Amino acid sequence: MALANHYLFEPVAGWEKGKVENQAGNVREWLFTPRVKFETLDDLNRWLEKRCHELSARQHPDFPSRTITECFQQEQPLLRQITTFRRLH
Repeated sequence: MALANHYLFEPVAGWEKGKVENQAGNVREWLFTPRVKFETLDDLNRWLEKRCHELSARQHPDFPSRTITECFQQEQPLLRQITTFRRLH
């Protein structure tokens, strides 16, 4: 509830958690199957950047007429900026 109050959303029980977990599994499969190896961390980062650009051009699972990038660009202005917190002693 503290998270919901902080980010100003109402928690609703439903299929959303399953949908998010399913999409995380899909991305993991798309990026890391088959398993790949790299000589350097820079090589891995270049490969991941390329793959992320390729994946963002895929159709959105809920809006097949639009790409993932198009949906994100439309949603981005509505997202709350991530802030950092200081602990109070």
